[in-house]
Amino acid sequence: MATRQLPKLDFPEAERAVVIVLYSPTTGEIVHVHSCSADEDSEMPSVAELERHARESAEIHDRGAGPSTALLHLSGRDFDLNAKLKVDPKTRKLARVTTRAPQKAAAKKTVAKKAKR
Repeated sequence: MATRQLPKLDFPEAERAVVIVLYSPTTGEIVHVHSCSADEDSEMPSVAELERHARESAEIHDRGAGPSTALLHLSGRDFDLNAKLKVDPKTRKLARVTTRAPQKAAAKKTVAKKAKR
């Protein structure tokens, strides 16, 4: 199955840009990414408004993004939606998800049981 390529968040004319990541506080799995930008003539919403918009958007677009998800605020510059990322729950920082090649199953040794006579 082909994966859909998403664009980088690019705010060429934006003076300010922020990304809010909603994630599982236990696993670090990202369940929703919300962005907002403002040019020099616009006012950036308050942190409370940004968080409310992020949660509302997550409820509409992403199942599993309920009230138990944690929020992480990031700079919106060059946030790559195609990167495989998660949030380290301990440090609350983004971490790249490394995928390992599947390992071949080890050959099982068959132990022959001696039949009792």
